[in-house]
Amino acid sequence: MRLGQIPGGLIRLTAELVADVTQECVVTLAPVQSRVAESFSVLYGDGGEAQEVNLDGAAETIEPIENGIIDIGEAVAQQLSLALDPFPHAPGAIPPVPAETAKPAAEGPPSPFQVLASWKKKNYSKE
Repeated sequence: MRLGQIPGGLIRLTAELVADVTQECVVTLAPVQSRVAESFSVLYGDGGEAQEVNLDGAAETIEPIENGIIDIGEAVAQQLSLALDPFPHAPGAIPPVPAETAKPAAEGPPSPFQVLASWKKKNYSKE
């Protein structure tokens, strides 16, 4: 992890994040273990709120320095949350098939036009 000052009074945090994580499988809720390895960089500058600046041809967000403090823990937590698999699956986990798609098409709900036709027959028949 390095902090360095760059032109314009900005401070750049460059760091590497390596973590062994355990998440729940979205199908079976079984624990799924994985390893996260990410390199990241965050710019910090004076100001009350985040803003964007172009450096080296790429747009980067400048995070504010609040009360003279750079919150490195917050930067690491944000990067970890972005690196996690949003839908972890345990090995061999097969998603359940929704009941609607499991039925043959002939057994599905009647079309809206069939319902309207039967309603018209019930309400306007002379019988």
